[in-house]
Amino acid sequence: MTTPTIGFIGLGAMGAPMAGNLIRAGHQVSVHARRPAAMSPLVALGARACGSAAEAAAIAKARALAKVSDGHASRCRRGR
Repeated sequence: MTTPTIGFIGLGAMGAPMAGNLIRAGHQVSVHARRPAAMSPLVALGARACGSAAEAAAIAKARALAKVSDGHASRCRRGR
């Protein structure tokens, strides 16, 4: 049985370790970060890199945001 995909948006000091733990626990994780290089280590663990926050959210059954400010989180919720 496969687990539902988790969309993880924001891969900084908090987001990257959290997403990595989800991957290592066996979850399917789609990721997006403002800096594409931040996705590389997680892709190496098995994450799916997404070109936008909207893409990461659209393919996921559950979503997690680890953003710096309310403004960043608000833009992600609007798909920007």
